[in-house]
Amino acid sequence: ENMLLYDMMVYDPVTLSNLSVAYENLAKTVGFIITEDQYIEALKTQMATHTIMDVTFSDEIETVKLGNQEYKRVLCTTVAEGVTMTQAYYLAVVDKYMSLVTITLANGCELADVEAMFQ
Repeated sequence: ENMLLYDMMVYDPVTLSNLSVAYENLAKTVGFIITEDQYIEALKTQMATHTIMDVTFSDEIETVKLGNQEYKRVLCTTVAEGVTMTQAYYLAVVDKYMSLVTITLANGCELADVEAMFQ
């Protein structure tokens, strides 16, 4: 069994925006099941160690729906190589997996427009 499986990724070369869907086997990577809030805290800690980009997370964690699935969502602003991007992380524990949808937006793309595509 894989520890982390990327199900899909799409990328817009014009706007530099992208979306990915991944599943992390928590039993293999962490050793036990953790909550979405615990995962978000670990993500914040991990991203703070990056030296090639500056990442600032929102303190607000919201519950939102993408299609029929409910996720916890946290937003952050990332600056890398002079480009400012908005990133949205969507997390949901499904059995022993963390379902993770990541949306990265740049150059005028709006999060509400991308989220509406899941309806």
